[in-house]
Amino acid sequence: PLPPTPIDPERICDDFRLTNRPADFATVGPAGMLFFAWDGAPPGLAVRLTVEHIRTGSVVTVGAPTATDAGIILDVSAIPNWGLHRWVLELVVAILGAESDEVALESLCTYSGVFYIRRPSGQGAVPR
Repeated sequence: PLPPTPIDPERICDDFRLTNRPADFATVGPAGMLFFAWDGAPPGLAVRLTVEHIRTGSVVTVGAPTATDAGIILDVSAIPNWGLHRWVLELVVAILGAESDEVALESLCTYSGVFYIRRPSGQGAVPR
């Protein structure tokens, strides 16, 4: 087999950029959608979007199988909690261990922000 192609994280991150993301502290309804888009991603890498509820720490992770897919539409109804959330979008590369066959994921080119999901009508004042 061919040896793995070396990855230059600095060069990759110079080329990779988000072209669409929610504005920081954007408010979205409980049935809303958020759109993340990017360009300049090299083939062979994946994109991972992680959304964490600030109060509870619960996490939802969504991914694009290949970074060249260029976008993720996040259906907010798939997130179990309303309230303030932190999102992190990053390129992910699989690294094969030098001593074993174990594969580790390494994150590159991390972007992040926060958004707020409005409380669904009829629910109490404390975010779930």
